[in-house]
Amino acid sequence: MEMFDWRVTGDPQDEKVDRRPWSVDFKTTQDRIDITAICPDGTKREIWVEIDDGRLVVHGYDPGHEEPVNLRITKTGILVDSDDREGEKPLNYDTDRYEKMETFVVQMVRQAKELVR
Repeated sequence: MEMFDWRVTGDPQDEKVDRRPWSVDFKTTQDRIDITAICPDGTKREIWVEIDDGRLVVHGYDPGHEEPVNLRITKTGILVDSDDREGEKPLNYDTDRYEKMETFVVQMVRQAKELVR
């Protein structure tokens, strides 16, 4: 199958849009879906979708990394993780809540360290 940047049909006047097609291949089995996209420059992007421990998981591969970024969709949120990317944080529906909780935990650790002294 061939796919194009959505802006090719949405705003044909946009000069920054790469109008070349991507080649996209889909494979399905009972336990996963694989999508491979070959970009006009010849590089590959891959997505692998599976159900794991009650979560819908999307693994995304790019040419620059050995390990995927994993998008884990649960009943109450979305988590993002990767084994070879530093600084990844969970992405929940309420990201502001996550940031506040992270700040709270850091403060509690500092206070605990002061109490131990």
